Amino acid sequence: LAAIASCRFGNQAVPGTVTGSSIVCATPAVKVFGVAQTGATVSMAVALDGQHFICTPSARNDNGTDTNGNCTFVYYAPISVLSVTSSAGATYGGLTVQVTGRNFFAYPEASCKSG
Repeated sequence: LAAIASCRFGNQAVPGTVTGSSIVCATPAVKVFGVAQTGATVSMAVALDGQHFICTPSARNDNGTDTNGNCTFVYYAPISVLSVTSSAGATYGGLTVQVTGRNFFAYPEASCKSG
């Protein structure tokens, strides 16, 4: 029998694909009473056989450091950009650019990219 990799977000299981030492899954939409939820935190686990789900509370990220994961996933509303100020600047860089929008949230690895 072939292994059936799966990820479970809350009580919703979705198919997964094993790629090397990882399982890749697309998150399902989260709804409570039929309404999309923002900020909803759900438990998360993986299974190689589609039945026996496990959670590894501490994992290593791509650079080899501990992520201290807690086997949860947080859903956020999609962000939207309303405006960008300073849309042009000198070639040597350093100009401050302000991005204004909706549903931004504090994320330590947030960044801007141009080009």
